[in-house]
Amino acid sequence: MLTFDNVEISYNDIPVFKGLSFSIGKCTIVQFVGKNGSGKSSILKAIAGINKPNNGNVLVNGHDFYDYPISVNYIGHKIAVKPGETVGNNIAFWSALSDCNLMLDAAVGYFGLGDVIDEKCEDLSEGWNKKVALARLLAVHSDIWVLDEPEVHLDEESKARLLHAIEVRAGEGGIVFIASHNDLKLKNAITVNLGDFKNA
Repeated sequence: MLTFDNVEISYNDIPVFKGLSFSIGKCTIVQFVGKNGSGKSSILKAIAGINKPNNGNVLVNGHDFYDYPISVNYIGHKIAVKPGETVGNNIAFWSALSDCNLMLDAAVGYFGLGDVIDEKCEDLSEGWNKKVALARLLAVHSDIWVLDEPEVHLDEESKARLLHAIEVRAGEGGIVFIASHNDLKLKNAITVNLGDFKNA
């Protein structure tokens, strides 16, 4: 169980959310929807442990989230691939960094990366690089996925594959948090319009 208890989150020292409280269990997809500046990225970075809240507590099964042995896979606006490395090396590096070598071939195949496996990421489009980043989700085990506008730069087929992967991960017991400008129409997702909760 992941719990936010009376959490305050700021951006550039300006409070974005105050008194934010919720609890999320396994097998759950939470989709934060809102316009630019609504706080989508700020709340995802707090969930991912990148930026700690100003006040309040983030707990996992009653324990401090930031000290708890839980694995989180975060994909933000900046696609964190190594541009001078090949597609294959980028995915393999991530798996090794996470001390996990699960499903490398399946991850490459799922997003159709086989034909560019030996290409350097710096020579590929943003769409291809986004698929490299997303393939790493499937190549490692993570308890929580935190995805900031993951559909951006994807073609319709790749977007459909992404949404299916999200639904499968939740069905396997994972927790997935997503930020998007629009409702992605995910099955059984909890959709939160941040315009309704900002500074609540």
